[in-house]
Amino acid sequence: MNLTIILAAILMVGYLSTELLLRLFIPRLKSAGILGEDIHKPDKPKIAERGGYALVLGIIITQIVVSVAVRQIQKYSLILLCSTLIAAIVGSLDDMIDLGGKLKPLLSLLSGLPLLTSGLLYPRPVLPLIGRARLHYAYPIAALLLPGVFSNAINMIDVLNGMMASNSIIILLFLSIISILSGNYGGIILTTSLLGPLIGFYRFNKYPAKVFSGNVGSLSIGSCLASIAILGRLEASFAIASVPLLITGFMIITSVGGFKEKKEMKIRPVEVHGNIIKANPDPRAPITLVSLLTLDKGKEEPRIVLESNLLFIISGILALLTYLFLT
Repeated sequence: MNLTIILAAILMVGYLSTELLLRLFIPRLKSAGILGEDIHKPDKPKIAERGGYALVLGIIITQIVVSVAVRQIQKYSLILLCSTLIAAIVGSLDDMIDLGGKLKPLLSLLSGLPLLTSGLLYPRPVLPLIGRARLHYAYPIAALLLPGVFSNAINMIDVLNGMMASNSIIILLFLSIISILSGNYGGIILTTSLLGPLIGFYRFNKYPAKVFSGNVGSLSIGSCLASIAILGRLEASFAIASVPLLITGFMIITSVGGFKEKKEMKIRPVEVHGNIIKANPDPRAPITLVSLLTLDKGKEEPRIVLESNLLFIISGILALLTYLFLT
């Protein structure tokens, strides 16, 4: 079958299944009282929470279709699904019982186990300026750690309407372009398989949000992204495209003195004045991507998300240029 038709089918399955599931989930989440306060709006509306369940189900449906339709990467798809499901379980537990800032990152590392035990790891990634490296000892450790690390990194940027979904979509789009240019068949399929569910979720999560993902959604997406980078042999490109994510995670951890939940932070990183969000001038306030983007002046929520998207686009372009000229 033509690759374009396969990609279009995978994209539509992921998009339509996630959208349909969200249409079913949102009213039920509201009626069950599973709501989250949108603290960055003046009236602090109550929004349906844990829409990530629908997102994860959309990913499951898509990966099942991929494993059936594209036999060549069936095992890759199933391993990706296992890693995502482990992260989803951890996120679901955190949504229900609050695992805390130390236990959640620790349990998140379990999402790397399917990759480590899969027999699919290829410890010779192509690195810029170096070429194909030999990382027979370090690579398995990295494969074990990265899904958990990135699940928590994505969780840290899931703070404004549409921010997590749009940033992740941008990363995937550039990884897809690089996969196409390099003839990386597996990378093309795997990146497309997550794009559909994310686009479907973004429609309901963009400003003004109708649903929040909850930890179940953000942890799942982070783990899935990292797993795609490893299984699709896109490690270097993913690292460069995710630079704003890595810097944000580092700044938050160092400014608050370790892994902490949002509710454990006594001082908020930003202040909200009507529709304007501004970095908290208190020197003890956590340093986040949102606070950095509003350090000079207060901005409205859609503007901040747009600027964060531009940062990821710049990183994606750098990843593309690095692939074209330095690998």
